[in-house]
Amino acid sequence: MVRRVSMFLLLTLMFTGVAISADKKTDMKARLVLYKEKVNAAAQLINKEGAQSAERKILDKKGDFFFDSEQGYIFIIDSTGNTILNAAKPALKGKNLLGVKDVKGVAFFNLFIKMAQKHENGWVAYSWPKPGAVEAAAKVSYVKMLKKDGVEYIIGAGPYDVTKEDILKLFPEEAKKAL
Repeated sequence: MVRRVSMFLLLTLMFTGVAISADKKTDMKARLVLYKEKVNAAAQLINKEGAQSAERKILDKKGDFFFDSEQGYIFIIDSTGNTILNAAKPALKGKNLLGVKDVKGVAFFNLFIKMAQKHENGWVAYSWPKPGAVEAAAKVSYVKMLKKDGVEYIIGAGPYDVTKEDILKLFPEEAKKAL
């Protein structure tokens, strides 16, 4: 009897753990899809209204482009690495970030450009400080190319605490183009 109860409890705990793990995967995938949707919405806004009008809306902290408990924000660079806008760090506007590397030595702005030019969109893994923090955290960003008025805009957003391996598991169809 004790053995059956123990086995029942063990199986219950095991299946609960599996269910929690599945819920975390579902939550993470939904979160990543949200980031893709925000990047696509920003691209549509720029395409429809132009970069200057879109910039005001993207930088509005009460608007649609600050999301995911304010850890989600849009950044835009051009194909030469110049920052058009970074909603989390507005002081980066106008700065060329091609030489910026993360703590692992990854020149990720170069990877944003490479991904967007080669595939038009995709995920890039790197490390970057969370808003208000100094220490870098794992991050992936979804980037998308938009060509408008002779400018190649690379529009992106990405959640923290997500890795390349997470992307490969959750979006296997995009594995060929993940950097």
